[in-house]
Amino acid sequence: MSRQEQTHMAVLGALSVEPMSGYALREAIRDVLGHFWSESFGQIYPALTSLEEQGFIARQPGPAPGARCSR
Repeated sequence: MSRQEQTHMAVLGALSVEPMSGYALREAIRDVLGHFWSESFGQIYPALTSLEEQGFIARQPGPAPGARCSR
């Protein structure tokens, strides 16, 4: 399995738990897999775009669950 495929699987796995932003995805992947594998934002965001273009995921309007509002 290629690195890109691994990233797609990690993203889909994390999103199967709950909707989340790209930042939250990276944090979730780091928390679960960080001791032996890491993902950068440069891998997460292109994976999200690719998965959306393929119809596997869809954007949801509004802030992600757990997102903080800036003042």
